[in-house]
Amino acid sequence: TATISLTATNPAAPTVDLRINTTDNGPVSITPGSNQTLSWTVTGTATTCTSSGAWTAGSKAIGGGSELVSAMAAGTYTLTCTGPGGSNSDSVIVRNMAVTLSSSAVTGTTPFNPTLTASVPAASQATGTYRFQFDCTNDGTIESDQTVAVPTATYSGCTYSTANTYTAKVTAMHSLGLATATISLTATNPAAPTVD
Repeated sequence: TATISLTATNPAAPTVDLRINTTDNGPVSITPGSNQTLSWTVTGTATTCTSSGAWTAGSKAIGGGSELVSAMAAGTYTLTCTGPGGSNSDSVIVRNMAVTLSSSAVTGTTPFNPTLTASVPAASQATGTYRFQFDCTNDGTIESDQTVAVPTATYSGCTYSTANTYTAKVTAMHSLGLATATISLTATNPAAPTVD
């Protein structure tokens, strides 16, 4: 008599590859408020695919697809696909790099010497060092270049000696991205003395 050995195996879980603008996993730095495209491929047999995390929860195409996300927020975007063999997930991490620039005063008499403060909003913050470059007149000359471990920096070295309106600029850099901000500052002449 002849015998034959038969082995039954469970089907494999589907594999999932989720990308943002063709970039895998991340962290990916994007411009705050911009529209971005998430795309995914699914290998193997899947019966359901569901989005979660920063991605609005819902069913997604089990054979792969793409979706335009309007005004994409920072966060972790996850897709989980389930089939007869189990489930697998893939995620992409998105960061919005942004910076704001404020001043202790926006108008002053010459010589006008305000204190500038640059801050990275909470939604754009991440671990690691930040580099802030202050340009007092937005002419490409960096008056202060600071590397710090916190998402904010100040600079009090801009002095405007001639009455005029100036644009101050800051550039914030991090391993996740780069952002710039400007503020308009006006220096005025002191009032003329009065004679009685």
